[in-house]
Amino acid sequence: MPFQALAMSDIDFLAGVCGPERVCPELPERVRVAVASADEIARIMTYAFERGLPVSQGGRPGWLRPEAAPADGVILDLSAMNRVLELDREHFALTVEPGVLLAEIAGLVEARDCYYPWDPAETTATIAGQINADLGASKRRKDGATRSHILGLEVVLPNGEVMVLGGKDPRTSSGQALKDLIVGSGGGLGIVTRAILKLAPLPRKALKLLVPFPGMDKAMEAVARIVKTRTIPTAIEYMLKDVLLASDQGLGAEYRDRLAEVYLLLTFDGDTHRNLDAAHEQVSRLCLEAGALDVLRFATEEQRDEIWKSRAACRETIRTALTPEAVALGA
Repeated sequence: MPFQALAMSDIDFLAGVCGPERVCPELPERVRVAVASADEIARIMTYAFERGLPVSQGGRPGWLRPEAAPADGVILDLSAMNRVLELDREHFALTVEPGVLLAEIAGLVEARDCYYPWDPAETTATIAGQINADLGASKRRKDGATRSHILGLEVVLPNGEVMVLGGKDPRTSSGQALKDLIVGSGGGLGIVTRAILKLAPLPRKALKLLVPFPGMDKAMEAVARIVKTRTIPTAIEYMLKDVLLASDQGLGAEYRDRLAEVYLLLTFDGDTHRNLDAAHEQVSRLCLEAGALDVLRFATEEQRDEIWKSRAACRETIRTALTPEAVALGA
């Protein structure tokens, strides 16, 4: 069934569901709707499915650049669905709406001595973005993939049906974990309207290292040596000098090495300073043997934050150079 063109009657319906102040026509063929609940999304998806209208999901207007947005249809803006609904310490679970920023989640749970894996360079990413793309720190961490940190989801399917998949208590579900199909689907199988996240106790200590290398080959060799040991980093990040320069966000003088072409960011978690000191000694030796120019340890949280600002600027530079394909939902 081919998609139908957007008509004035469709805009009237959307205004009736959400209110005219939350319906914003961007082109004659495209309209952005700021949704506020799963019920609104379900009503819109049911209507679009029956009418044959294409629907895509997004967040703040800047996230869907004109060249990345679909040529026609309805764009659901989920940024107003940004509430933290529950923090359950008994089950180590956090229930949130899709528009909550990962940085907000991290700050909230860490204040309660809990931990959720995220990428500090993703300063504008939401939990829905991480779920849809299966991205974030978990892809590069020993914590595992994003889906291993999702206990349950509430999802609106393309036909408007609302499904609840999984839950806080694993004893309440059995069989195939359908929620795992949603994670990483790009939003094409449904729209996440609520997520239950699996938390962990906050590590007591952390070690963060910045290691400059003269080339990527030596940095990769160092990583290969490290992962063969029992001292596995909780996070590994690469930063290229050329991308740093292009992002107009350089490293501080105390971290800059004029011979370095690649910087490696390593994070280790532990319960004691003794464990982290042993990790520092072993990893430093492995990196220097692989050709590292130096091994720098962050002394303060402020120094760590400056490095992650540089990493975030690198990511934004790369992101603006890429145009992702929009994923359409509907008939």
